[in-house]
Amino acid sequence: MVPACSPEQAPAADLELPLGTPFVLHPPQKALSEALRITILQVIDSRCPLDVNCIWEGEVSVRLLAEGAQDGAELQLTLHQPASDGRNVVEWEGYRITLEAVSMPPGHKANWKTEDYDVRLLVDRL
Repeated sequence: MVPACSPEQAPAADLELPLGTPFVLHPPQKALSEALRITILQVIDSRCPLDVNCIWEGEVSVRLLAEGAQDGAELQLTLHQPASDGRNVVEWEGYRITLEAVSMPPGHKANWKTEDYDVRLLVDRL
């Protein structure tokens, strides 16, 4: 008898970018509109794991690719706990992109990959 293998989870389908409404991306998922496409490139997480007491709470940064009709740019947004210091918002090509939250994956931090995170963003027109 051959043991059953669990199939790999298929990547989440790309979603329509809802302007003015927070949405969650699970990398490598993309958010798309007629004029803008957002792709999460990397999550850099120095936050303290949930089951550990730390002196410094840490921060989490998200490097993303924003692509418009004419141009594209790599942007980095950062959340610092307990309060943000403005590095979680960037204005680009007539849009304001806000990093609202980044989930903390379960398990040991050394094993976390960008694909393990959920990233909540808000995109507004300026």
